[in-house]
Amino acid sequence: MFSRLGEQTGQLPVMLDRAARQLGAEVQRRAMQMATILEPLLIVAMGGVVMLIVLAVLLPIIQLNTWVK
Repeated sequence: MFSRLGEQTGQLPVMLDRAARQLGAEVQRRAMQMATILEPLLIVAMGGVVMLIVLAVLLPIIQLNTWVK
């Protein structure tokens, strides 16, 4: 749309620059949305990994404790 209008008015570089700025802003906005969504998911996933490591350490200790009794 911008390129056709730019060709008709003789201002193609100006219109292409405007289109590039608008598309760049759209990409940046979507990237921020994805980061906002991804951040809590990564925190939950890291919590799960830490929980698995803690369980891997504590379960053998608990089993040894029950065998002693």
